[in-house]
Amino acid sequence: MQRLRQRDLEVSLSYLRELYAQRDLEGFKRHILTTIGSVVPSESVIYVDPSVSVTVDDPAEGASAWESEPAFSSPDLSEIVEIHGSYIDENPLINHYRRTLDGQAVKITDFLTRSEFRKLGLYNDCFRRVGLDQWMTIVLPHGSFGATAVSLGRSGKDFSERDRLALNLLRPHLLQAHHNTESLTQVQQESVRVKRTMEKLDRAVVVLGEKGRLQWCTERAERWFSEYLGLPKRWVTYPRICSAGSNTNGQRLWTTVIFRCLSTRWSSSVQESVS
Repeated sequence: MQRLRQRDLEVSLSYLRELYAQRDLEGFKRHILTTIGSVVPSESVIYVDPSVSVTVDDPAEGASAWESEPAFSSPDLSEIVEIHGSYIDENPLINHYRRTLDGQAVKITDFLTRSEFRKLGLYNDCFRRVGLDQWMTIVLPHGSFGATAVSLGRSGKDFSERDRLALNLLRPHLLQAHHNTESLTQVQQESVRVKRTMEKLDRAVVVLGEKGRLQWCTERAERWFSEYLGLPKRWVTYPRICSAGSNTNGQRLWTTVIFRCLSTRWSSSVQESVS
């Protein structure tokens, strides 16, 4: 039975700590592209999300977004995607997932010998041109049809069973981290939409976090802080001031600031109406 060495486990644990620190899908993707090679050595990493082509019967749709690290130059990635699309039915990794929906690590040589692979148009018109003939892929399904494919490529030496085990041990964590960052990204996007709506309504809105940390405020709230309390705009968004709200007195601090602002504005309005 294949086992990871102590050093492999240490590298994997270090990778997981950084993986779970990602806060959005873009960070998750960049982390995989730039660092998964520390766990499974490779010359190239391709990230496809969502990989529609491996989950539906109609391959013509293809995959919506490919990214690679390092970037390909001749041919470039867009050309690779186009060529791959014309030979997609020859890709044994995609055919395997379509047939089984099993996203665990598989490699080209699970299905074809190197000489058999090199006879395919997929190899000669696509992978031969980038100098990579060994590929191992994992798939991270999410939703009814969506899936993210992560493919590692190298030339020369094939991927080992140690490499397969390392990827398969990482895979459930990659699934969970993808779910986490997808949820965080949705919350961030919703927050942006809410703020834009508040700005259009031209209302003074201040949003505080759980411990009183200032999350954001509208332009009108910033103007009031400046106009009625004499606070410069940078005071509201300056990181050190914002972080002051992270202690137990944070909510009291901002409540006091907001109350003083409203009181000053109310007094000014009364004086204006009297005069």
